[in-house]
Amino acid sequence: MLASTYRAISFAAVAVLFGEGCLASELVVGGSGLGIGAVRLLATAFVADHPGRSVVAPSSIGSGGGINAVAAGAFGLAVSARPLLESERNRGLIAEPWVRTPFVLAAATGIAARVDMSTDDVIAAYSGHEIRWPNGVRIRPVLRPLREVATQILVARFPRLESLISRALQARGTLVALSDREALEMAEQVPGVLISTSLLAVRSEHKSLSPVSLNGVAPSIDTMQSGLYPMAATLWLVRRAAAPSEARAFEEFLRSPAAGVILQFNGAVLSSE
Repeated sequence: MLASTYRAISFAAVAVLFGEGCLASELVVGGSGLGIGAVRLLATAFVADHPGRSVVAPSSIGSGGGINAVAAGAFGLAVSARPLLESERNRGLIAEPWVRTPFVLAAATGIAARVDMSTDDVIAAYSGHEIRWPNGVRIRPVLRPLREVATQILVARFPRLESLISRALQARGTLVALSDREALEMAEQVPGVLISTSLLAVRSEHKSLSPVSLNGVAPSIDTMQSGLYPMAATLWLVRRAAAPSEARAFEEFLRSPAAGVILQFNGAVLSSE
């Protein structure tokens, strides 16, 4: 049920994209909420140096939605949190790694700043146990569907979460977000919420959120690259093989040293893959 609902949302979002003010002459870039905030920041820098160009990044519709939009010609580029499936490559699409960013557990800054969670704390929180933030508010994890990259990264680090999340998704009262954008919004609006997202999203979206440390290690580019921090997400740029020149020019900028400086300030590094 969740999977079919999410697919319907993705295709509906592609169908109404231009209702958000996207004109046919604009380069539209969208996809995963783990990186769309950074795309907006970089689009501003790109347009400032390229008068007459226009780049629009609509609200996140997820990796699959972005990939479908590129295939349909609605997007010039997409940001994806996963590589292409064979069926997607067969549609004439190309994806190459773009950035790496720490994958984090985060909550409202007022309760999560300078908080450290142990592995046992994470398991307990997702088990539905009465584990609380330092201010006494109960920790309430926001779940994502099992097939989502966010869940897959968590399960790779904390294998016990797979069965816990699977059961919780069937229970009443469970908080579930079908998109990265929805998770970010819930973290700001619902007391005690704990979400999984990227450090790049937390910083570039300018949300009042703070990532928690895991087993005494704070998420950062340095700790990710050294291997001390255990979770990371790779984001990919997706385009058609016969992409228009506007898309190729913006992709070239997204991979440039100038973009790398902006990305590093927001918690990501250009991929070396």
